[in-house]
Amino acid sequence: MLEKLTDRERLALDLEHTTENLWVLVDRCARVPFPGTQGPTRGELLDLVDVLRRLDTLGAQLAPDLYRPAERRRGPLDVGAVAAGKA
Repeated sequence: MLEKLTDRERLALDLEHTTENLWVLVDRCARVPFPGTQGPTRGELLDLVDVLRRLDTLGAQLAPDLYRPAERRRGPLDVGAVAAGKA
């Protein structure tokens, strides 16, 4: 199947795989509090979430039938718990 993909679909698939890995890392940072000030701040995590959502949007525009909509596979990220120390 991969050999039948267009260049746009290949790029969308690569974006999806890349963002999936990054979403896992951001989610892990949001759930696991870091001691002291070594971990990412809530603002930094929110900035990353914005970038990942934009990349997901671009991937969906490149190959709407191939790229799974971000809203269906990702729920809202509770990055506020990190700042509050509740993650």
